[in-house]
Amino acid sequence: MHTANHAFTDWKPGNSATSARTVKQSEIASFAEITGDTNPVHLDEAYAATTRFGRRIAHGMLTASHISAVLGTNLPGPGAIYLEQSLKFLAPVHINDTIITRVEVRSLSDKGIMVLDCSCTNQKGVAVISGQATVLYKRSSVAVSDGTASGRSDRRAVKPAASVASLRAADDAVWPPAGVTPLRGAGKK
Repeated sequence: MHTANHAFTDWKPGNSATSARTVKQSEIASFAEITGDTNPVHLDEAYAATTRFGRRIAHGMLTASHISAVLGTNLPGPGAIYLEQSLKFLAPVHINDTIITRVEVRSLSDKGIMVLDCSCTNQKGVAVISGQATVLYKRSSVAVSDGTASGRSDRRAVKPAASVASLRAADDAVWPPAGVTPLRGAGKK
């Protein structure tokens, strides 16, 4: 697996990165809360049993977000900005499926645009998503893990200004915003 410690010019077609993540029931519930997509096929076991899937399935876009995670943290890494994403949803993803996400560089432009082939498969090797992403990527590289940059002088360390936990705490302090009525099921618990 490549890391974010490569300069844009180091990447070439065929380079790839992968990650694996198990889909948990709590993630499906959080995704439904965040997006408002409370389709019972994702949340209600009795309802889902009556569908063609026979049991609950994860949101397709929850699974697709695994691609975003690889693009933003690994290949090409921090600083990558989505320009376009095509997706084909090929098979359902169930609770406790382990999703293996792979992105592979298809092409690079001299303007800092990278096109990548994207796929997600489950632990049985069944393809669940295929697609293609186009991202804008800053030409100088960044080092993210230990704050050090190895090699070239144009590399700089990226340290997040805030942790996810601190951002959540800040949101909780002002939720709901003045004049906003939260959606059913949203907000503080």
